[in-house]
Amino acid sequence: MIAKKLIPAILGVLLLAAGCKKDNGSASDQTGDLNPVSATQPNQSIAELYNIGKAVAQLSGNADFRRNVYLEVAKRFDGDENVLVETMLDDLSSMKNARMSGEQQEALRQRVNKLQAGTATTKKHYPQIYIPHFEELQSRKDNSAGANSGTSGEEPIVYVFWDGNEAETNEYPGYTMNANGELKKLPYLISEQYTRQHEVWVLSFNERIGYKVAEGPASESNARISGNRELVYQVETDDLGYIEGWPAGDVELFLSCASAKFKLFEGRIPTINRSSMKDRKWATVNHFIFYWYTTPEHGTIIAYDWTEKDDGGDNEQTITYTVPANNGLPGVSYSYKISNNDEHCVYQVVQFDDPVAPGQTPTIYGNQYLHWKMTNVP
Repeated sequence: MIAKKLIPAILGVLLLAAGCKKDNGSASDQTGDLNPVSATQPNQSIAELYNIGKAVAQLSGNADFRRNVYLEVAKRFDGDENVLVETMLDDLSSMKNARMSGEQQEALRQRVNKLQAGTATTKKHYPQIYIPHFEELQSRKDNSAGANSGTSGEEPIVYVFWDGNEAETNEYPGYTMNANGELKKLPYLISEQYTRQHEVWVLSFNERIGYKVAEGPASESNARISGNRELVYQVETDDLGYIEGWPAGDVELFLSCASAKFKLFEGRIPTINRSSMKDRKWATVNHFIFYWYTTPEHGTIIAYDWTEKDDGGDNEQTITYTVPANNGLPGVSYSYKISNNDEHCVYQVVQFDDPVAPGQTPTIYGNQYLHWKMTNVP
């Protein structure tokens, strides 16, 4: 079961400290100023993200800055349509009318460096600019994207601040910059469909820096008993926005699986392009997990536990799952840590006799949050 975390962290920091309260949709709340918040903010990393994001929005008023952002996002340095804020700061010195003094630029750089360094109690976080459906938007522009401030050259950029918490509606507050350099909250929420027609910059933490795709243990021989290699074949979800809000971009899944004897695999599987899972499509993964031998070490039942990974959370929680007794082995429990922003998706056991893909009737595991199929090959 996923414990949905709405977005109080987003709303709570949008008002001045003198009148801090949750957004209730009143007219007085429709102009939010992302001012620095106090050290009492529960997650100081998220508080700093807002401060950095406000500065980025200010910089985006400069045509050179926007052009450089577009050029960097097009590179897809980590596979998604984003760029690290740190990368953009390296270009500021060469820009004319950067809309920010040298002193302000240095203060911004220090904020970014502090987040990326982490502390004894907080993880390392890498602020980024993510532009959903960037290539689609670019293809619809008549002129170079660098010459425009929005999709049509007239529309302002809309800014969304993503703290890693999915909203049930998958819609999030949006802001535009007014003539006075202040962020004004829009009177409507921003959906993924909106981002296909309008230019939206999501200020968030990158989820892939230090990302390592885990591999199952290697085998020294090809000998196997009624088995071979066990692979995650495909994954699917009934509601993509429920496990990974659109501001987060592509999907990062974490898997822990074990026999009644020991853990067989624990780590991330390759990043899945968001469009591959949209509208309940099955995304093909074909990721090797382990060699399944029906010996006492592996048994005939393997437990799988899945989590969707999000950055932005500094607090940890423990997930525990159980492998039932089988093949002469007693039942046993295993644990692993996730952050408070991660989404625990599903636990289920896989049995050796289950039909595998890509046959006509493979076993489909999981629940509405995440389904998956296995395959077994030489």
